[in-house]
Formats: sequence, C-alpha cells, structure tokens
Amino acid sequence: MLYEINVSQFGKHLFATDKRRLTIYAEALRLYILFNTKFPKDDGYKVTITKIETTESELTIQTNTV
Repeated sequence: MLYEINVSQFGKHLFATDKRRLTIYAEALRLYILFNTKFPKDDGYKVTITKIETTESELTIQTNTV
C-alpha cells in the first residue's frame, strides 16, 4: 500500500508527497493530521490523502544468444 498527501489552496495544487515515500498508514495519517494543522481550511487550504494499491511482479526475460 502506498499513500500520497496533496495540498492545494483555493483549488490550485501546491505540493504532494512522493507516492513511494509513505508506505505505512499510521505515518501517512500522522502527516495528514499535521498538514491539516499547518494548512487550515479557513485559509483556503485543502489536504487530501489517497491510498494507492499496487501489484508488482518480477519479469523473467529470456534472451536467445546466437
């Protein structure tokens, strides 16, 4: 699981965390709460958190040598 936090003000994107950085829900939630404190709705900020579900699989590449 990956988490991304986005911050916008008056509908314009300001910044987002790197999708690969937040992999633990408790840490993502802690930062989400912190960002909501630092970027209040009364000042036009909106903080959102997105959960990104991914699947990964290793590829085996076979090469033919002549």
